Amino acid sequence: MNYINQANVVIGDLAQREKYNKENLSKAEYEVAHAQTDSIFTVERVTINLMLTNFIEDNAGSLATLYAIDAPFNRSMRVFYEQSDFEMFETVLDGLEAQCPDNPHTQFYRNRVERVCAARMLEQQ
Repeated sequence: MNYINQANVVIGDLAQREKYNKENLSKAEYEVAHAQTDSIFTVERVTINLMLTNFIEDNAGSLATLYAIDAPFNRSMRVFYEQSDFEMFETVLDGLEAQCPDNPHTQFYRNRVERVCAARMLEQQ
């Protein structure tokens, strides 16, 4: 999880650099600089997503996967937050239900996943 903290520092620095570039560079210079900062941001996001996915898969059933599934990214969002990530939520739940189904954290998480499932079903109607 230390890598996530370091990545968030890098992303914070990128945001500051992006703001400075937008305010101080010509349009052409900004476009070049933006392409660089955007590619670094993308690499950091993909790397963190892959690390956490591997962690969740390698530690199925561990309560630590609850932290991994809610890991922050860029201080304003989560690593797993898109609809395509829902499979990871189910993977965490499956592991927890297999290892510690009566744990209050598992029960809370089960309710959370059920609410998300219900909301997704409503959206699809």
